[in-house]
Amino acid sequence: MGNEMMKGITDKQMEMVALYMSQMT
Repeated sequence: MGNEMMKGITDKQMEMVALYMSQMT
């Protein structure tokens, strides 16, 4: 299911998620 696309956003998504979670808590 879009493995190539996930690999591209996985990098930016990980950073965004980390920041999002850090700001949420």
